[in-house]
Amino acid sequence: MHAEEKKTETLALKTSALKEKWEPEKIRAAVEAMLFISGSVVSLTKMYQAFREAHIQVSKKKLEKEIRQLMEHYQNTTAGLLVEEVAGGFRLITRPEFHKVLLKFQEEKRRQRISSAAVETLAVIAYKQPITRTEIESIRGVSVSAILKKLVELGLIQVIGRSQKKKTKGAYLYGTTEKFLESFGLKSLEDLPEIAY
Repeated sequence: MHAEEKKTETLALKTSALKEKWEPEKIRAAVEAMLFISGSVVSLTKMYQAFREAHIQVSKKKLEKEIRQLMEHYQNTTAGLLVEEVAGGFRLITRPEFHKVLLKFQEEKRRQRISSAAVETLAVIAYKQPITRTEIESIRGVSVSAILKKLVELGLIQVIGRSQKKKTKGAYLYGTTEKFLESFGLKSLEDLPEIAY
């Protein structure tokens, strides 16, 4: 055996030894996670490449077998999802029988989207609370009555009291809610990003 061939063989042995071997269930779980985060069709080749680059030992044939087992698993359960083979790959989809309810859910989500003006108003309230409508309007320079109403409806802000200041005595004071923190992934108001004045 030539020195070059021996070197190549040694390298191949080292490379295969470095590869991690996963149980079939773990491979299926990883495929499921890939399909979930992708949100679109993923080819067998792309999944195989991901396993190779992550140094997980699996053949293309074995990977396809695990994908088919995952498809069968979803088909035989009452889960709300299915794995579908389409356009030269696979994707995670919702079961057709749930489309009606999911359409209503999506409509509700669309209704809950807020405008950039509402986001700006929400930011003023978050950083300056407790704050009155008049104070918000003097900062923003525009009327915010309709926006405040919408933010209250969405549960992002609430009335937390009445102003005791001379200029705004008796006016509602607005502040953010727990839902605001959840929506923006904050543990508390202290987690708000610092702003430069």
